[in-house]
Amino acid sequence: MFIARFYVAKKTTDLTEAQRIARIGSWEFDVASGVSTWSDQQFLILGFDPNVPLPKYANFFDIVPLVDQPNIRAAVEEAIAHGTPYMVEHGIIRPDRSICHVISRGEAICDDQGKVVRLIGTITDISDRKRLEIELTHSRDLRELIFNESTDAMFLVDSKTSLIIDCNQQAIKLFEVEDKNDLLNIEGRTLHKRQFTRQELAQIDQEVNQNVFCSIEVEYLTRKGREFWGDLSLKRITFGEQQYSLARVVDITVRKQAESALEQAKTSAEEATRAKSAFLANISHEIRTPMNGMMGMTQLLETTSLTEEQADFVKTIQDSSESLLTIINDILDFSKIESGMLEIETWDFKLEDVVSGVTQLLNSQAIAKQIDLQYMISPDIPIVILL
Repeated sequence: MFIARFYVAKKTTDLTEAQRIARIGSWEFDVASGVSTWSDQQFLILGFDPNVPLPKYANFFDIVPLVDQPNIRAAVEEAIAHGTPYMVEHGIIRPDRSICHVISRGEAICDDQGKVVRLIGTITDISDRKRLEIELTHSRDLRELIFNESTDAMFLVDSKTSLIIDCNQQAIKLFEVEDKNDLLNIEGRTLHKRQFTRQELAQIDQEVNQNVFCSIEVEYLTRKGREFWGDLSLKRITFGEQQYSLARVVDITVRKQAESALEQAKTSAEEATRAKSAFLANISHEIRTPMNGMMGMTQLLETTSLTEEQADFVKTIQDSSESLLTIINDILDFSKIESGMLEIETWDFKLEDVVSGVTQLLNSQAIAKQIDLQYMISPDIPIVILL
């Protein structure tokens, strides 16, 4: 008898340990009395005190979340009425109000007349798995939310076949299609206005492989025929053994139009500058011709018999002509500056000659205003200056 009791006790201990390891609890329900019996592991899993009476059948479903009550109630009632075994996944509200997720399995035990008198079964604690599923679902939903709510058109492309596997709502809107399916299972390059050459495709693929990222400007054509410029960014991603490309397309038509307008304005400005330079060069040439003639006649006049006053007048004409010729040369220098052709040269000159020439040029105006115009140069100033 002692050996039999020892054997039973050992088997009970082994069963309890096995249930603990497997996180499985067992239960039994008497249909006539409505009394339930739980194993120690079931009490532990569900967080109930073994010293507190278990809820009766009518109250059992109160510890099941409302969302799960219809399924588990229907399964239990079907088992009691017809002996149908069941397996239902549901939650249990523990005494501390936390939720435990379990898989309930139940089978009916019938009497000699075939009437169900007992239900026996197990619960398997799947709280960790359920929590992981919820986290994964949340993570997936968050990724899909970011993917679909992005203000940029997003595409998931098979790197080997270049076929579009998925796209977001902005892609549907940008490429003017009715449904996502209109963009799936087609090559992304078919949306381009101009097809890339093999060399261009090879360069893009090489850059993506080397840098895991590539950004290029592409002109696109929507299904309704609208043309637009897009900034295409490609990023290589790996999932398992499969490689994909995440493509992002941003409409940059407005920016390209602004760049085009700026380029046209720059071209127009350059043409206007060239026209102005040509005009100044032409005017300078036309003025220089009669100016050279006037200076030549002045030189001839200087060789004739002149009074001192007449010679002074001729000298003033010569100085004024040379000043005007300098101005003409300066105008040509401005043209050279704009065209980038100006060369800086170094000249030596006598300061007294320059100052004297300026004084002579302004002398007639000074006399008219009754101003005595004179100049004085400090003896410390060098006679010849290099500029």
